[in-house]
Amino acid sequence: MNVGLLYQWGRKDCFPGADGSTITQVNPNATTIPIYGASGTALTEGSTTGLQLVNITTAGVLSGGNSLTYAIKHPLSFIYNAVFPYDWYTNADNHNDTLWGNDSDKSDFDPCPVGWRIAPNGTWSDFTKTEDVLQPMNGNFPFYIKGIANEQGAVGDYHQTNGRLYKVSNTGIGTPLTWYPAAGTRNRINGRLYNCGIHGFSMSSLLKDTKAVILYFGTSLLYVSNENSSGGGFAVRCVQE
Repeated sequence: MNVGLLYQWGRKDCFPGADGSTITQVNPNATTIPIYGASGTALTEGSTTGLQLVNITTAGVLSGGNSLTYAIKHPLSFIYNAVFPYDWYTNADNHNDTLWGNDSDKSDFDPCPVGWRIAPNGTWSDFTKTEDVLQPMNGNFPFYIKGIANEQGAVGDYHQTNGRLYKVSNTGIGTPLTWYPAAGTRNRINGRLYNCGIHGFSMSSLLKDTKAVILYFGTSLLYVSNENSSGGGFAVRCVQE
């Protein structure tokens, strides 16, 4: 089971997420789901045709001060950056804040299909959770652990089916609208999977102070922040234009 695809802010191409069956208590960071070529052969991570984890300092990545051309030509290369501000686009102070439209019009690099776009900031303004972990349905965005609403999870509760479900009411009986899996992330400084099955993220089109504005949640966490750099790999949720 693929927990979800992950994106770097501003890039059009997605990266494989976690193979859900490999999420365990001792391996919450999991294994990348296989990618298959046209012949049906698995393209392994690190192979010339599979997912590449590429340091931005690698020769040939940066051209003219940024890595945009390289990124377009190498859609399966996750470009990580271990130096502040941890940006895949540049290792200097010349960020491009408009790659995903920066909360305005849909951009050419927006990965969503026609009629849809990356969520603008404010999309999650009515997503709520309960302050009482014993009453997880007292909110319209409860966390589910192995199919049961539960906001008292621990390390041993990492699981491929975990996530939060958005509903139209905070009573627990509203119409389910959108599922947000706890897909984890790809680390900004090495490209590896991290916190799969317990933490979830969803990026907006807004970049603020060189960082992506992101919905972040866990079993007992739910907030929107710009604490994560654009170099990390996170989930997205397309919304209608």
